[in-house]
Amino acid sequence: MTKEEKLDKVCNAFSALNEEKQEYIIGILQALVFAANENSSTREMAIEQTQEGRK
Repeated sequence: MTKEEKLDKVCNAFSALNEEKQEYIIGILQALVFAANENSSTREMAIEQTQEGRK
């Protein structure tokens, strides 16, 4: 199954959920995106600090 097919399947299943469940899932997705961004920012800061320490 291609990524596009998987995404279509997920979107169709999501649309079939009631509004309360959709809001719950959106909240989880927002938390995951926030965590991923924080992790990325932390990693970038650590790299910068390491590089500054080598100078």
